[in-house]
Amino acid sequence: MPKLNPCAGGEGYLTFMAYLQFAAAVFSIVFSLLGIAQGVATDPALLNPFTVAEIFRGANPGVLGRLVASFMVFQMTCGWLMGLLLIVGGVCCLKRRGRRFVAASAIVNLINFPHGTTVAIMVLHGLSRPGIAQAFREPKQG
Repeated sequence: MPKLNPCAGGEGYLTFMAYLQFAAAVFSIVFSLLGIAQGVATDPALLNPFTVAEIFRGANPGVLGRLVASFMVFQMTCGWLMGLLLIVGGVCCLKRRGRRFVAASAIVNLINFPHGTTVAIMVLHGLSRPGIAQAFREPKQG
């Protein structure tokens, strides 16, 4: 009986992960660009983590509040970059090349909470599986 799965040997998982990375990248880029546009339209100082920390210091939110505020500014200003990393990682998955880049992109996106973190964990888990790791067509060394 012939195989029903045309994407055997981990290739199906890589294809799925590529499209999942594209979806997470769209979220990251859109949210980041909307946040930047909002900051520019209202007060460009809101795009500076130090300014946000100063604003929160007046409200006395504590260390956790300042940390959350700074992280949100970081996500807003750098989310587009992490989204681009996800896009390139997804393209690498579709082309079955660049396993190390896909892993590095996933590690960076662990801080892209919550959607980037979820996708990064799934990618790293998949890369740890022998069948999926072998689906990459890496050039032979030596």
